[in-house]
Amino acid sequence: MYTLQTTTLFLFGFLFNSCKGAGCGRILTDPYGIITSPNFPSNYKDNDKCIWLINATEGSRINVLT
Repeated sequence: MYTLQTTTLFLFGFLFNSCKGAGCGRILTDPYGIITSPNFPSNYKDNDKCIWLINATEGSRINVLT
């Protein structure tokens, strides 16, 4: 889960290579949400790739909870 607390309008991006696998990864802009990894906690297939982009305003706090 991630949370954002916004304070300004300047956007920045945080690139997060969090998981690999078909059908995962996206651009996160909501104030909270869930990052998933296919087949977790088991292994995923070799050469699969998943990219998450977390967008938040400057001065925001991003919390990644496990």
